[in-house]
Amino acid sequence: CCRCLNCLGGLCRVNPCNNSVFTETMPEGYEVKPGDGQKSVMVVGGGPAGMEAARVCAERGYAVSLYEKNSLGGLLDFAEMVKGKHESLGRLKNYLAHMLDVEGVNVVEGQEVDAAFVREQNPDVLIVATGGKRPELAAQGTEATPVVGVVDFLAQEIGQNVVVLGFNAQAVDAAHYLTAQGKKVAVVSPEPAEAFGTGQSMMLNAFVKPAFFAAGGRMYPECTLKSVGDGEIVVTNGFGLDVTIPADCVIDASTMEPNTGLADELEGTCDVYTIGDCATPLSIQNAITTGNLTARNC
Repeated sequence: CCRCLNCLGGLCRVNPCNNSVFTETMPEGYEVKPGDGQKSVMVVGGGPAGMEAARVCAERGYAVSLYEKNSLGGLLDFAEMVKGKHESLGRLKNYLAHMLDVEGVNVVEGQEVDAAFVREQNPDVLIVATGGKRPELAAQGTEATPVVGVVDFLAQEIGQNVVVLGFNAQAVDAAHYLTAQGKKVAVVSPEPAEAFGTGQSMMLNAFVKPAFFAAGGRMYPECTLKSVGDGEIVVTNGFGLDVTIPADCVIDASTMEPNTGLADELEGTCDVYTIGDCATPLSIQNAITTGNLTARNC
């Protein structure tokens, strides 16, 4: 259990069977179907989506190899540092990695995969789980107000007044983390206010969103970043008015983009699937669910 409260909204982060079993999505029940003949499956990416897909494919009896250019876990280590250890994301990563060993998956770390390498391996099934693509930073910072990516902010000197760009789960988690450190945090997004916390569980948002505002957090929906100055930024709101916000640092957590280039290049060479943030940047539970369902049906 990750204590993420997704189950109260009907979707377990760890076990997709909890809300899908014996439905049209998963009519076979809890146990996976045996594989459709002898297939070699190549999984590219060792985050939660890729690890879950590899595990289920191997359980079905396929010969599975998983390739990861860095180390297993994807963004789970970063998520645990920001969310805190109470969501047990380190244990989740260790469980997923252990199950690869149990099911006999061939795990190759330190291997960057391109189309030529895939063609060389010649798999019957290719599952691409390379994660989402980060957009370029929204602006160039100044010496007094740097602009940093969300995965880099923990190693930066960020000052007291911090602006976070984005309403997605990573942005909101970063904002909660910073308020807990006593920072004055403003969250800015071109999206409407209802999008605050997209990808978070409904119940988690219900608990922590009021706490964010109670701690002095501010939200600027339907606003776009116009400029970064020394000690402040300027945003333009939905009425076309400019608003100045104090800022010692800007953390760009803008929503990732789909990262389907490898899959697109190899379409037609074998059965190709994209899963997790690679297909739809959203959340850990979406990554694991799509990995599980794809592996059950490939």
